[in-house]
Amino acid sequence: GAHTRPHPPPGFTVCFRAYLLRGLFLSAHQFLRCLLFPYGIQLWQLTPNALLHIAIFITICESFLGIELHFGLWKKVFFLKRHGNDQGPFVIGGIGFSVRAEVKWFKFPMKESFQDWRQQWLYVRNEVASSSRAGLPNVGYVLDAEQKSAWSTVVTDQ
Repeated sequence: GAHTRPHPPPGFTVCFRAYLLRGLFLSAHQFLRCLLFPYGIQLWQLTPNALLHIAIFITICESFLGIELHFGLWKKVFFLKRHGNDQGPFVIGGIGFSVRAEVKWFKFPMKESFQDWRQQWLYVRNEVASSSRAGLPNVGYVLDAEQKSAWSTVVTDQ
């Protein structure tokens, strides 16, 4: 459309085509909301590979292990990683997730770079799909994600 930079109207969020290709399903899984809220980030601040990590984690927990999704388990496996360049963190897609070095996680092919993925976006209505599903957290349209304590807090065995 006429927008060169995403600025969603009230009640909408930004979704990128690359997200849909990496497993984002609308209406989004409740676990995605559970990740966005404590981190204080918005959907459009995630990289496509971050959505791939989330989709695979959900699949492993629910389908392979047969367990409930848990934020503590997520934090044991992944840490939040900011992406940027010499000018600072990226505004769009500036946040990703990486597997912790001490964690044994399976290998799967991931593209390291997506050319122009930030330019293929659309607005989607952020509303409650049913009484059991809530919309994505509305933390306001901000250009820079401020670091929160949840970004670096690690769940321990104690």
